[in-house]
Amino acid sequence: PDVQYRYVGLSRMRRLADSLVPIRLRSGTNPGGPGHLWVKSRFIDPWSRGVATRPFYPATIDDNPSLNREEYMESLMDLHPTVREQLLRGDWDVRDPGDYFRREWFGPPLPEQWQPQTKIAIRWWDLAASAKPQDEKGHRARTAGVRMAKHLTGQYAVEHSLAFWKTPGSRDLAILSTAHADGHAVVVGIEQEPGSGGIAQAETLAKLLRRDGFRVVIEPATAKKEERANPVASELERGWNSSWEIDVDDETGIGSAHGVRIVSGE
Repeated sequence: PDVQYRYVGLSRMRRLADSLVPIRLRSGTNPGGPGHLWVKSRFIDPWSRGVATRPFYPATIDDNPSLNREEYMESLMDLHPTVREQLLRGDWDVRDPGDYFRREWFGPPLPEQWQPQTKIAIRWWDLAASAKPQDEKGHRARTAGVRMAKHLTGQYAVEHSLAFWKTPGSRDLAILSTAHADGHAVVVGIEQEPGSGGIAQAETLAKLLRRDGFRVVIEPATAKKEERANPVASELERGWNSSWEIDVDDETGIGSAHGVRIVSGE
């Protein structure tokens, strides 16, 4: 961001020879997003000696009385809590959604898994086809599968989750092995990526699983990962966690906006 900002901003700063208006670069943005940390460190955090003055003028909904405050605040309630604080209060210190689901939002772990006859279960997979820890953009592109169950009482639980980096062939065998470990009572769900390649990938895996007698469902991706995770995170913060158990670790998979385990559990 720094290179782009300097080029677009500073290279375009000029004025007429007889103008008395000083040259200034003015920028406006909201907290959050890929450039959050860069904006915060450059304009909002205390500046270092020897750099040009960069005054920061925060603004919130209270600074714009012409807007319908109640309607706007209501529209923000379904956003991720972190994003909501960023937009509503202009808060640059609240944690960016690198911690998409916080530990304190989840209820106590279940003492043991529910019995098969009292639940329906599915393990949903979000596929990646790489043995490398990061893709070309630096994202941790892992294949991930989350097993979720719905009890007869209406409660939901995340029973197990895993994620790994494997080549396509090894990935499909690992998914098949996981299906056998889960048992035939657990449905296998596969997210279908856009395009003909995504269709072929999902169908190839489905054939492998069905050959061993597993029930398979395939659904196309309909929205961005963050958009599908937001309602879940919002409900969890409000207490819709009941008796959830989830593998929340220090890796970026469960917490990042790029995390595939978010999609698998959506």
